[in-house]
Amino acid sequence: MTADCLPVLLCNQQGTEIAAVHAVAGAVCVTGSWKRK
Repeated sequence: MTADCLPVLLCNQQGTEIAAVHAVAGAVCVTGSWKRK
């Protein structure tokens, strides 16, 4: 079995906001985002 997807973590330069993204061929799904106070 192989996966055709790529999990990606994104953040801003301050590190106060992050997002988890699930990318597949032809589509992208944001699975969650968090903001540190």
